[in-house]
Amino acid sequence: MPRVVPSEIIALIDQHYSAFNARTLDVTHATVAGLMAIARLVDELPTELLTISGADYSDLVSGV
Repeated sequence: MPRVVPSEIIALIDQHYSAFNARTLDVTHATVAGLMAIARLVDELPTELLTISGADYSDLVSGV
C-alpha cells in the first residue's frame, strides 16, 4: 500500500472542496465520496507524520 503524506490529503481537499465554505458544506450524494476518501486517507496517515497535538488534534478528530 502506498504511504500517505499530509500534502496528498490537503491536495484532495483543495481539489474537491476549494469552492466551498467549510462551515456550510452539505453532505449529499455529490460530496460523500470525496469526504469518505479524505477520512480514509487521514486514517492511513502514519502517526510519525501527524505532528499536531492539543486543540489542533481535537479539531482533526472531530472533523474526521
